[in-house]
Amino acid sequence: MSGFWIGYILGLVTLPAVAALVFLGLVASALFPASYGWECYCCDEAVIAERDSHPVPGLIAWARFRAHRLTKRHRINHKAWVEAGRPYIDWKPVA
Repeated sequence: MSGFWIGYILGLVTLPAVAALVFLGLVASALFPASYGWECYCCDEAVIAERDSHPVPGLIAWARFRAHRLTKRHRINHKAWVEAGRPYIDWKPVA
């Protein structure tokens, strides 16, 4: 088998993977709305700082917010916030 056919077969095999990545990059990222800023009420901090010039792409904003929700500090503050009745005024984080 010559080198031409090996490259041809490898190209056919990798084509679906490349097409899937392009699809995810173009279509799936458009499903998440862009964000100018997100705050976590129970931690009293901005997960995504507000930007005047341009928004943070939706998929990146969603990933940052999910990563923040996995932190131990957020879990401690969220538990205390829920036990306090979810106040939005005069809330001080525990951790």
